[in-house]
Amino acid sequence: MTREEFIEKVAKKYCQDNIPNMPQMHLTISTAFEAGAKWADENPPVKRYSV
Repeated sequence: MTREEFIEKVAKKYCQDNIPNMPQMHLTISTAFEAGAKWADENPPVKRYSV
């Protein structure tokens, strides 16, 4: 499974679980998930301190 397929699968599950009566929102949610994944890839966490 590619990353894009995985993101699509997770977005679909999120929509089914949280907004089942609004299928037209799937594309919007999927786009938001993809944008979030892209942002996370481009902005790795910064370790500011150690515990």
